[in-house]
This record gives sequence, structure tokens and C-alpha cells, in this order.
Amino acid sequence: MSFTVMNERPGHIPMHTIPENMQKQLEWCNKAPFYTLGPLTIDFAPAYDHITSANGATNIGALGTAPLCYVTPKEHLGLPNRDDVKAGVITYKSHPHAQAWDDALTEVAFIAPSAPCVALNYAP
Repeated sequence: MSFTVMNERPGHIPMHTIPENMQKQLEWCNKAPFYTLGPLTIDFAPAYDHITSANGATNIGALGTAPLCYVTPKEHLGLPNRDDVKAGVITYKSHPHAQAWDDALTEVAFIAPSAPCVALNYAP
């Protein structure tokens, strides 16, 4: 018999509990890849959840979660519009994977100094 389990975590947790939470996720999922929304490490900044969750995402991303699900400024406040989605995506690009983007831009600039890097910019 086989079955699928949905485990919604980590959610709203303090920054210092992220490593322990990540270990539990790996155990519960038998080390299968899983995605995370956030985690939100600060709960007192409505309309800025995209920023506060990106801080948690940086931490859990470094521990090996895959992939990250971005959060918009409208999290807990309403349905996001196009600008909210853009703000969430830009924030997540600039936090958890900043080093990877920087490395990619450096490589492009080294290989083809005159090549446009628009596709790799945070907000082309």
C-alpha cells in the first residue's frame, strides 16, 4: 500500500528553531525534497511578510529545502495583485539565493563583458 502525506510546515517559527525544524522535515519526508513557504520568523509586521519570511527562507534555504515558495506583502491581509506578486518574487530572489545570482552575473560578465545581464537582474 502506498499513500501521500502533506506536511505543512514550518509556518510561523522563531529563527533559532529553523535548523531543528529542517531536520524534522527531512526525517518525516524520508529525505525527499519538499518546499517551504517562508518560514515567517517575525509576526508583528503585517504588509511586510514578504521581507520577514525571506529572512527565514534564507536560513532554511541554506539548510537544503527545495524549492522555496515566495510570500507577498498581502500574506494574511488579502489577495495579492500583480505588484504584490512582483514584490514577493523580487524579495525572494534577493534574499535566499543572492549568492547564486551574484555568481551567475559575475560569470556572464567574465565570459562576455558586453552581454546584457537583464535576464539575471532582480527586476528586469
